[in-house]
Amino acid sequence: MKRLPSAAHELPQDLPQGEHVLWQGAPGFWPLLKSLHGRWLLAYFGALLVAVAVHRALFMPATLASAMLRFTALSLVVIGLHAGYVLLVCRTTSYTITTRRFVLQAGIALPVSVNIPWSKVQTARLRAAKDGSGNIVLAVAPAANARERPSTILLWPHTVGGKEGALPMLRAVPNVQRVAKLLRRQLEATEAEPATPASAPPQAARGLDAAPRPALGQAPGRMAVI
Repeated sequence: MKRLPSAAHELPQDLPQGEHVLWQGAPGFWPLLKSLHGRWLLAYFGALLVAVAVHRALFMPATLASAMLRFTALSLVVIGLHAGYVLLVCRTTSYTITTRRFVLQAGIALPVSVNIPWSKVQTARLRAAKDGSGNIVLAVAPAANARERPSTILLWPHTVGGKEGALPMLRAVPNVQRVAKLLRRQLEATEAEPATPASAPPQAARGLDAAPRPALGQAPGRMAVI
């Protein structure tokens, strides 16, 4: 197995001759925590804590301290489980950009690897946050077989719903603008290439390579900022 320079994850298979890795990264913990409604969870339990305190102080003041202790402990357990899940997602996820494809490796209990050649990417949508992190959604050509489409359940939270089903995405990537520029260059380079058969890429776990190559008129090199 080929080890990638300064990478946390190895690719499922060796890259073909002439192809090399340009970037590999993973979701950032704090950006992903915010992306998965971490702030809303804190606000929700904070509001409940205030409501419990007011109710007990007005109607059952003798039980205020014990009720607050129990509810605070319960809130910390739930918030801790959520943060632990986010941490596991960050540690088990790898986004890899090569000169020929994007590879998504994810899965806590069931590892999944998805291989998407740039020729299959029709458009890419960037949504950046104020902290410099953001999401990049890849709109891929529809798979010929429904079974070959990526599973939302297996790939979540690295997918978003689309007309053709689940769309893979790079979620909560730190310094997302730099990654987006690199991805744009690769899409534009692929668009400029003649539509000739390329060397056989590694097999994708979800069969995205079975999708037909879009015509150049579909402009896969376009990066939309939303």
